[in-house]
Amino acid sequence: MIFTIGVILTELLYSILSNASSFLEALVLGLVLLPFYVLVFLATHLIPFRILLPIGTIGVENGTISTIGLDGFHTSEITGNMTKLDVYGFTGITISLPGTNQSKEFLFVSGFSFMAKEL
Repeated sequence: MIFTIGVILTELLYSILSNASSFLEALVLGLVLLPFYVLVFLATHLIPFRILLPIGTIGVENGTISTIGLDGFHTSEITGNMTKLDVYGFTGITISLPGTNQSKEFLFVSGFSFMAKEL
């Protein structure tokens, strides 16, 4: 799951790197900005509570996404293909544990959102 500041930094990093005039310039900029991005990414994942998160992106390869809202109840079973979901105005709990060689990643998200949109 990528939270608001991560979404903004990802788009900014992509924009900076795609506008670089050469591969060497893109490589240097990427190496300079990468530690900052990693620090922000780690800091945002240490806090499990979200209150009115403006935007967040969830990517799931295997698992289930269930949503309930104005359009009713919707469940998607995801197997193998990466499915992305944008959430807007999310308030709730997020628990994200990275995977290792012996175990897979774990993501648990529970809460309320003004809008959830599958991409």
